[in-house]
Amino acid sequence: MIVPILFFNIKYSDKWSLSGSFPLKQKLSYCFDNKKQIGISLGAANNSFRLSKAKENRYVNTQQFGAGCFYQQLVAKHFKMELSMGVQSYRTFAYEENQSSPITIFPLNFNKSENAIESFSYTSLQIQLSLYYSIF
Repeated sequence: MIVPILFFNIKYSDKWSLSGSFPLKQKLSYCFDNKKQIGISLGAANNSFRLSKAKENRYVNTQQFGAGCFYQQLVAKHFKMELSMGVQSYRTFAYEENQSSPITIFPLNFNKSENAIESFSYTSLQIQLSLYYSIF
């Protein structure tokens, strides 16, 4: 799989900004002041790997898609706290040893399941509290 990645940080005004990496993860933010920020984020990922010969040398592909919202606040001079909540969707496919993978530009391939010998998927709610330290 080939994924061209574009990193960006665009400020539309003093309050609105769009940042992240395309097509993997993007974040739209609204800044209330220098200490508080809210926003939404979207993300996608695709990983492929071979299992060991003990597992019949099968090929496994995992796909992940997520969307959510966040609230970020400066709690001290160099520390930020972030509360985020969103939905994560996972899909996993297993293929025979000689399975080939098509070259795609985007990280999710929705036609991948047609030749899978095994597959599963699930969706979950994710809630996260993070503390960040910034040197500058």
